Amino acid sequence: MKKLTTTTIALVLLTLLSVLTFADEGSKNPTTFNSRLLIHGTKSITGPWSWAGWSVLPNYAADPSKVLVVTGPRYEGKNWWLETMAGFLIVDQEGKGLIDIRASYDVLDPFHFWGEIICFPKKKDPWYTYGEVNYKLPVVGLLGLETENSHPDYSWGPHLVIPLGDHLTLVGVYQFHPRSGETDQVWFRTVINLSKIR
Repeated sequence: MKKLTTTTIALVLLTLLSVLTFADEGSKNPTTFNSRLLIHGTKSITGPWSWAGWSVLPNYAADPSKVLVVTGPRYEGKNWWLETMAGFLIVDQEGKGLIDIRASYDVLDPFHFWGEIICFPKKKDPWYTYGEVNYKLPVVGLLGLETENSHPDYSWGPHLVIPLGDHLTLVGVYQFHPRSGETDQVWFRTVINLSKIR
């Protein structure tokens, strides 16, 4: 029954995303499809401290030239964690240094909060921010809203998060980009956890 419900909700989400996408097929700024593979891992050091790393592989659907790699210390509390990392955004084989802070907050069950701030010290527009708030569904996973902002562009939209065990998560998103000239975007994200993440 659980597998059936998960499959049904996933199909409903895909249908809604398709309707939103093709509804503006004839517009001047049609919706853009995007895919993203994120790989995350941690290595325990001592007590609540561990070492974390993320690799965000190219968006082959729309922008295959970018790879993000960051690593740094992670502190884990009861139902929350904070990662403070540094690394590079590699664009066309050229690295741009960055500072990356990520946090998850699960204390107010059934609500879940997740956020990220990236600073590119040498860029003209140095800030990237991401935030999400989710409601834990009884069966399938998380339903929520997110905002992803590569300043000055910003976006918001609904998403569905479907965990498939401790090491694999699928995310479907429709992002509205209200700035003039920016296209709305559909995102399909796959997150691989090399270690169990609470």
